[in-house]
Amino acid sequence: MVISEVKKAMKGKSGPELFYEIEEGGSTYLIKHEIRQIDASEAQRLLDTNDNNRKPTKANLERITRSHMRDHWKYLGDTVKIDEDGLLRDGQHRLLAIVESGAKIPQLVISGLPREYFKYMDINKGRTATDMFKIQRVKNPAGVKGAMQFLWQLLYVPSVKVGRWSGITLPTPPESSDLFELFHDDAGQMHGENVFDPHVVRGQTAAKKAYLRSDCVSVMSFLYDHIDPALSASFWEGVIEGVGLKVKDPRKALREYAKQKRDAKISKKKASTSFFGSHSNPSPFEVATWIQLAWNRWVEGKEVTNFAPHTQDVVLIADIIGLAKQIIEKNQIGEG
Repeated sequence: MVISEVKKAMKGKSGPELFYEIEEGGSTYLIKHEIRQIDASEAQRLLDTNDNNRKPTKANLERITRSHMRDHWKYLGDTVKIDEDGLLRDGQHRLLAIVESGAKIPQLVISGLPREYFKYMDINKGRTATDMFKIQRVKNPAGVKGAMQFLWQLLYVPSVKVGRWSGITLPTPPESSDLFELFHDDAGQMHGENVFDPHVVRGQTAAKKAYLRSDCVSVMSFLYDHIDPALSASFWEGVIEGVGLKVKDPRKALREYAKQKRDAKISKKKASTSFFGSHSNPSPFEVATWIQLAWNRWVEGKEVTNFAPHTQDVVLIADIIGLAKQIIEKNQIGEG
């Protein structure tokens, strides 16, 4: 079928149909393949036949719904599978997202599958964000993934409550495509030279020399560079190298505070020499409050006598979240 015929067929309710005959267990099955433009009512009709499928995952459903609403969903041959009894066997998250978003999305519908095939579905491992960045030839896919994951969480923190660090409500961890779409509209930032590459290098160096989380430093470096690249470079040079700093320099205070936290963690867990080796170690949100306090004091030209970010962690996190949202919003609408 030529392209013009395909386009003509797609203008209707359904696309071109393809039938494939298979032999299974002594029986012959006629498997039908067709591209269908599925709207909310059609999606609901298919969902009504859902039988014994897994419970939908909230995070996955929210991710796909966001993609539909932002018009980021692309037709990549994802399938909706229906068995020989007319029951939905695969595609419930995409169909639920169509119902939620009200979008009309093309889907490859495969129907007539032997019911025995159901046990073979969804057993393959999906691509991680790191895998996706590798495909896009990003230089440091794991480091970029970690940085973008923290930035994504900053952008989608649902609430900041009154109280200490425990009052921060963290968002659901992002899915791979959430990270991949963070700079979706700028293809140049998703191929080879990623926007986070130099900041990831800085973060990895800071982790080795200043005992700070690489993912956190990568994001904070990215944010501060948008404020003033030269000022940011000077700040990070002092934090990472620690050469020639005065006793009360905020950058020196940050280095010493991070080292104290590392030493305390190692003394409690002698079996491990890794500061960030388990879930009990400081999160990127917590480390970000240390960095933000040092940055604020240093930019203001103030000395530090008592470095205690935990006393104002909620205020500091709110500042960081506001800065992140402001910078990303400006980048996305072309002002930054």
